[in-house]
Amino acid sequence: MNNLELIKQVGFDFSWDEKKVWPLNEPITTMPVADLVWHFEMPFWWENGGVYNLSAKEVIENPELHQEEWQRIQRADTSHPLDVMENKGKWLLLDGLHRLVKLFLAGNKEVPVRIIPRSRIPEIMNYDETISECKRTLTEQGFANVYDWEDKPNTEYPAHAHKGKVSFYVIKGSITMKLDQKTIILKPVDRIDVPVGVTHSAVVGSEGCTFVVGEEIEGDS
Repeated sequence: MNNLELIKQVGFDFSWDEKKVWPLNEPITTMPVADLVWHFEMPFWWENGGVYNLSAKEVIENPELHQEEWQRIQRADTSHPLDVMENKGKWLLLDGLHRLVKLFLAGNKEVPVRIIPRSRIPEIMNYDETISECKRTLTEQGFANVYDWEDKPNTEYPAHAHKGKVSFYVIKGSITMKLDQKTIILKPVDRIDVPVGVTHSAVVGSEGCTFVVGEEIEGDS
């Protein structure tokens, strides 16, 4: 597994703007450093023109070999809390990895954080980049036809089934799907993989819905 695939496994399924995160009005609390040090093993940083080719652990263990990131750690302003969001069963940083490393090296057992709820994803998302990334993911997974689509509010999809695999990510708005005797409400950036041959229906929410679709068979959605 290459580093990019590793990042995709643990990372968010959307692109965000840190400058949109900073103004959010969320309370500051504390979190054990132990819940966040897993970040140090991941190659979240870039070096020497590479992409996702440097981990915080490498910098901590060999600061003389990674002077640029080491200096960024030293300059980090730890008066600001870290911003975290629940993702795939872990707390994942939206902002603050250099600050986390600095606090860890200072011996802190707990760190100040703002827990950003996933309901605020639409406020911080970079939509164009997220659409491009979702398209790239579905293409890499072998879908023959990948595209983005926008539905008007309250659009209804009557009961139907697909002959091939169909998957989609919700980017904006919401859609409620009835599938396999379950009602599922999908919001940004939820993904659903629709089973082949299973009858389902859907209703778009009152704000409309933008999503990225992957079809195994073109025209099958």
